[in-house]
Amino acid sequence: MLEVIIKMHCATNKVLKFFQSGIDRTWITIYLVVLLIGMLLINSTINPLWIGFINLFIFLFPVYYLVFRIIRKLLSPEHIQKIFDKKVIISIVMIYTLIGLFVVSYNSQERFVYFWDFSGYWTTTISYTDMWFSSPIDAITKIYASILKDEYNVVPQVPLVLLLKLLGASFPMFTLSIYIAYVIPFFSLMGAMILRVISDNNKEISSKIVILIISSIALVTSIIQPVLSGYLDSAGLIACIFITGIVYLREKNQVRTIPFYFTMIFFLIGLAFIRRWYAYWILGFFIAYGLIIVYRLMFSKGEERKRAIVSLRDIFLIGLSCLVILLVGFREFFTRSLYTNYQDLYSAYQSGGLPHNIELLLQNFGCLTLTILIIGIIEGWIRNKKLRPFIFGLVIQMVISFYLFVRVQSMGQQHYYILVPSLTVLFALGIFSLTKLSGRDWYKIIVSCLIMILLIGNFSHSFISQQLPLLKNFNWIYTSNQTYPRVRTDLEQLRLISSYLNELSRNERPIYVISSSFIFNDDILRKLSMPDNLNPVPSLIGVSHVDKRDGLPKGFLQAEVVVVADPIQYHLNPDDQRVIGELAKPFLHNTGIGKSFVLRESFTISEGIKVNVYEKKEALKENDVLALEEKFQEWYPTLKEKFKFED
Repeated sequence: MLEVIIKMHCATNKVLKFFQSGIDRTWITIYLVVLLIGMLLINSTINPLWIGFINLFIFLFPVYYLVFRIIRKLLSPEHIQKIFDKKVIISIVMIYTLIGLFVVSYNSQERFVYFWDFSGYWTTTISYTDMWFSSPIDAITKIYASILKDEYNVVPQVPLVLLLKLLGASFPMFTLSIYIAYVIPFFSLMGAMILRVISDNNKEISSKIVILIISSIALVTSIIQPVLSGYLDSAGLIACIFITGIVYLREKNQVRTIPFYFTMIFFLIGLAFIRRWYAYWILGFFIAYGLIIVYRLMFSKGEERKRAIVSLRDIFLIGLSCLVILLVGFREFFTRSLYTNYQDLYSAYQSGGLPHNIELLLQNFGCLTLTILIIGIIEGWIRNKKLRPFIFGLVIQMVISFYLFVRVQSMGQQHYYILVPSLTVLFALGIFSLTKLSGRDWYKIIVSCLIMILLIGNFSHSFISQQLPLLKNFNWIYTSNQTYPRVRTDLEQLRLISSYLNELSRNERPIYVISSSFIFNDDILRKLSMPDNLNPVPSLIGVSHVDKRDGLPKGFLQAEVVVVADPIQYHLNPDDQRVIGELAKPFLHNTGIGKSFVLRESFTISEGIKVNVYEKKEALKENDVLALEEKFQEWYPTLKEKFKFED
């Protein structure tokens, strides 16, 4: 035991020295050597596995090296170095490890079929990992093609490839890979950003407060919740806080012009590629930063005014450069993002107006988190005038990003990531403000303990069904979004349905599923055997779920087997899912197109839902098909072409 402690002590010392050192030229040299090797081997017959590893290093090293450099830059002042000791490093490692163990433990408890967004990223990451290590050149070229063509491109999958290869392809390991690749770097960047902001404006900060702030950030439920569901959108958090941090340093003249331009352009464009909706964060950032600059130009003089002019030049040239790069190199992506009417396309996912979406936001973050956030705003605005522009920028960025997004659709759990970076900075400032209301040690200990108890209570309220009785007393201040490990009791019935469909279709006759709830849908059948079998029912054809987004299914007329849930299963407003309801009714009532099919088998799954399997007995009558098309075209007169079964 003593030997283990000594080894840990030595390792910690080495990490600390490396972290506090200057530019590590050794790593740059290694990267250039590997880059040269990769270029020489790109068309060789060497094992693709090795080329895959080399290419991963070439692609990922610049990103994570830049993240490491900005963290080191943020923590460069001497007074921060003094508090960033071994105790802090060990505590941070323990915090990261505990959250990682929680992620694995949570998903290991689930007995669930991951479908749609829950499995979409998982499935594509598995396929992309296989491609990367079997045909690495094809995998690399797919990145560019995917950015241009796909709504959900493979950019966020690239950093997960190595982890999935090493850890395995199970869902718990997939979510752990997301946590390691994206959330830990975000926590580290965010922690460094907070410490720098606090230390620049308040020298009275101890290692204990540092540990408290890092722990508090790690317990923000809106960061971890999408990870547990298999969303990899947290990749964007790294870019968001990197941009915020480097702008903060630039305003203090601690970043040179050319590196600032290159890194800003790289991360802004990368952020847009990660997920299209991060464009709302980018717009919020430019507007907020622009307003700050205009304010400084109007009310400052001398050197401060000159710096404001430099900032205006920076933001103009960076924005213009991003625009030119997108137009020249990624025109298809740019035009699709700019001209597609997403507000109409995703109208089914808009659950209410602005007041309703504000209510959802309040429920998502909870009274506790938002109260601490408000304290952080007060700390930066009233008690520290030097921080006012920074606080103003964070608040305006959040407000604009939120407003622009909810004009299109209501926010899902992953979409709150466009608010998380700014919110977390203000939240951490609030934590610090609460600890310094009194200089007495006993006060700081009591407040720190109380904060941790409440935050742990909020965390357990969100993810653990069996809470401690004491913590339940504070439920009213916690988030309303609760996500417990999902356990299905009808997995055997689903397997029977899958086997029966394969037998009936003989793995070649097209199967169409008319059901769209979280209990039963076509994707549940597709993902039933993940990750061992990515296509357990090969005859399943594409299904339309949302009217304006999908239109009438083009392959429906060719379906030889149709599966219909009774009662009809929706996951949105039935008026937005008529492609489910109006196709299901003829089968359940034996009218219209339903008369061309005969009921072969019926299964009962969770919540007493009957899954009926119909087999085509005769060709569909043209009058029945035209009647359905006309009905949809009356509902959607401006989208007539979309509501035809055949082009």
